[in-house]
Amino acid sequence: MTKALSIPQLPQGLNNGLIAVAVIYGVYMLSKMYSAGDRLAEQVTAPVGQAWSDLAAWTNGYKPVEFSNAAFYLNSKYVADDGRIDPTWRAIMQRSNSGIAALFATIAPQGKLLSKYNYLINGEVSAKTVR
Repeated sequence: MTKALSIPQLPQGLNNGLIAVAVIYGVYMLSKMYSAGDRLAEQVTAPVGQAWSDLAAWTNGYKPVEFSNAAFYLNSKYVADDGRIDPTWRAIMQRSNSGIAALFATIAPQGKLLSKYNYLINGEVSAKTVR
């Protein structure tokens, strides 16, 4: 009988480690391929999606929102019965830009709505509506 040479085997722990590295690398490559496919699909479908959105808006009578200069909505839930304005909402309005802070100061000095402006509650407050 002759001795047959066998292929040396790796230790079990090293063998499992190599398998784990191969699996992780495979998952990494699959995620890169998925990301590339996702970016390609986004580029291809974005114009179609935008066209579909525009068509749906047009058929449903969409009109773009038009903002007037220095206007806001005076919601009744922020105005107490005695005219006091909610402190949080008042602070936001006083820090606003584009003339809103000045308009708010006109109708509610010291954080209390002047009684002559009670008609503005639940309505738009703008330079046109303040008399």
